Amino acid sequence: ELFKIRNSRDVVVGVASRIAAADPDVGNAIEWVLHLPARGSAYLSMDEVVNETGHRTGTLQAGTQEFGRLRGVVEERWVAATDSGAKAGAGRIELHMTVVATETSL
Repeated sequence: ELFKIRNSRDVVVGVASRIAAADPDVGNAIEWVLHLPARGSAYLSMDEVVNETGHRTGTLQAGTQEFGRLRGVVEERWVAATDSGAKAGAGRIELHMTVVATETSL
């Protein structure tokens, strides 16, 4: 799946790819790759099971540029469209990342 990344003001700031795969020998995988031009890319690995709050959690595994020295957690949640004219099943996926730097520069 391919997505546009929007900021809190609904402006497109990047692109994302989400992969969901099932393999009986290795298990299920849900992964994201986010790319924000001039800021870098981030690779996220998600838990396959949705938690009791209806969200899926995961971790920032690797990144480039600005994301290269960060580690942290991410939460994925589905937000249904509230517009009365929206199609059934319409909505968006929200990702919330909480990260910390693994290095400091002097």
